[in-house]
Amino acid sequence: MDKLVTRNIVALLLLAIGVFSPALLHADEQDFASDFSFGVKHDLTKRLGIDAAFGARFANNSQNLDRLSVEGGISANAIPKWLDLEVGYVYIADWNCHDDYFSHRHRYSLGFDLGHKLTKRLSTDLRCKWQSTYKKQDGKSFKWDPKDYLRIRLGFDYKIKKLPLYPHVSAEAFWTTNCPDGDHLENMRYVAGVKYKVTKRNTIDLGFQYDDEMNVANPKDRGMVFLGYKFKF
Repeated sequence: MDKLVTRNIVALLLLAIGVFSPALLHADEQDFASDFSFGVKHDLTKRLGIDAAFGARFANNSQNLDRLSVEGGISANAIPKWLDLEVGYVYIADWNCHDDYFSHRHRYSLGFDLGHKLTKRLSTDLRCKWQSTYKKQDGKSFKWDPKDYLRIRLGFDYKIKKLPLYPHVSAEAFWTTNCPDGDHLENMRYVAGVKYKVTKRNTIDLGFQYDDEMNVANPKDRGMVFLGYKFKF
C-alpha cells in the first residue's frame, strides 16, 4: 500500500479515537444497535436539490426492531457556494416490542451547512439545525408533546488518493430549547465512517455512531453500526 495512503488512514483512525474517547471514559447504561438506510437524491437545478430516504433501526443488541423512518428534504445552495440551506421532515414509527404496536413521531427541521475545503483532499463542515418532534404518547390517544433541539455538528471528510473512499468523522451536540426544567446539553453524538463512491450515482456509507446521553434521569448510551446506500439521479 502506498505510504501516503497508510499515513492518511492512521491519521483518521487517531482522529476518530480522539473523537470517541471523551464518551467512552464515562459510559452509562449501554446498548448496541444497527441501522440500515436507502436514499435517493436529485438535483433540480445547480443550486436546488431534493432527497428522500427510508431507514430501519434495530436495538437491544440489534435483536429487536426499534424503529422505521421515512424522510424527505430540500436543500438550496445560497449565493456563497459554501452555504447550504436545508428544510426537512421525518416520519418515525417506534416499535413497542412489549405491547406489539407502533407509536408515531413527526419531526420537522430547518438549518444551514457551512462547508470549507482545508486542503486539496481534506474538507470540513459546520451544520446548525433546529428540529421539533411531535410524539404520540401511546397507542390509544393523540396527546402530543413537542420536543425541540438545537443541533450543532462539526465534521471532517478526506479523499484518499487514487481510491473512491471518503473517510469521515464528526461530533454533534444536542441542546434542548423548550425543556420545562431549563434548557441543557442532552446528548453528544460521535460518528466515524467511510463512504465508498461506487459510481457517480451510487454511494455506500459504512461506519459507527456513538450517542452519549447526559443530564437526564436515566442516561443510556448507544453504540450503533450503520450501513447506508444512496442513489443520485
